[in-house]
Amino acid sequence: MKHAVRFFLWSLVHLLLIGSWQMGWGQTVFLLDFESAGGYTTSIGESTDNGGDYFLRTDGSDISATFFNIQGSSFFAAQDVDAAPTAGGATETLTITGINISGLTSLGFAVYLAEDDDGSNQDWDDNTSVIFQYRIDGGTWTNVLAVEAVGGTNTEPALDTDFDGIGDGAAITDAFTQYSAAISGGGSTLDIQVLMSNLDAGDEDIAFDNIEVTGTTASANTITTGTIIGSPFNVTAGAGAAVTVPFSLSGVFDGSNVFTAQLSDASGSFASPTDIGSQPGTTPGVVGATIPAGTPSGTGYRIRVVGSDPVTIGSDNGVDLEVVLQAAPAATTDAASGITATGAVLNGTVDDNNLATTINFRYGTTPGGPYPN
Repeated sequence: MKHAVRFFLWSLVHLLLIGSWQMGWGQTVFLLDFESAGGYTTSIGESTDNGGDYFLRTDGSDISATFFNIQGSSFFAAQDVDAAPTAGGATETLTITGINISGLTSLGFAVYLAEDDDGSNQDWDDNTSVIFQYRIDGGTWTNVLAVEAVGGTNTEPALDTDFDGIGDGAAITDAFTQYSAAISGGGSTLDIQVLMSNLDAGDEDIAFDNIEVTGTTASANTITTGTIIGSPFNVTAGAGAAVTVPFSLSGVFDGSNVFTAQLSDASGSFASPTDIGSQPGTTPGVVGATIPAGTPSGTGYRIRVVGSDPVTIGSDNGVDLEVVLQAAPAATTDAASGITATGAVLNGTVDDNNLATTINFRYGTTPGGPYPN
């Protein structure tokens, strides 16, 4: 019997895991176990010839493949799809839509995979693949887990850990085994699709079960970023600009918590924030930060503070900030004048570009340097 809710440890980075779970509790928020019809759509109708040509949810009794460690009674399987009664094309899909992920962080994906492995006559070709993808709030489809041939013609399928089209990870066998990966980002709605490409010959098959999504309920803690003083902030290619980031909070933070100040892009988006300073602690205060050298000029920057334990995303400062990328001071050495045996007038031109600038002359007694004095 399958349970509707289970708990796992999930990796926070995008790594493929096999039968193990790491870092942070994740609660199952979606599970498609194929024990009953529905919950997904397919690009072609489900069918089988009761032999080696099929594309359907099955209990194994109407297909020729043999699998072990079956999870429950039913699973989805495909083989020689272009010869199935409802013949498919080069790529067929199974799609799941509308998974509610509102308020969740540390999203994860898991699936049980198997392949009818006869041990000697592997038949996956270099264009055969099964790729699991996700998208959040109708965005771009992103690969989360892939199975590819290990290379060439008539080779075994294996996990493609770097999505380069070559199976370089664990081999898929006839025993259902769970594989997992992290889903990056968050939002309101998650969709999943399975792309099955060129399963168009005998022994080119896949079976999968228990498609699962996990996540962690977002922290009830809050962080409010305060007023930022100092705009516009002048930076150069070699020097940043100091900024003090005050913040208040509610809730209880763990003793290992670190508050981090983050800078948005020039339009105020935190899609790819830049960490600019951090401060360990559990109480309100300030984060001493530095707007990085070379930050492009812009008038729509924002700053926010986030916490690490529990993970808490703070509000931004609420007002657009200006960053000005200035040219560094430039100096030009002109010819010396009034040269005597005991002295000379040293001449030069300096453009400080409105920055505080210290001017020094150095001289040496050898043409072309060095100039140690």
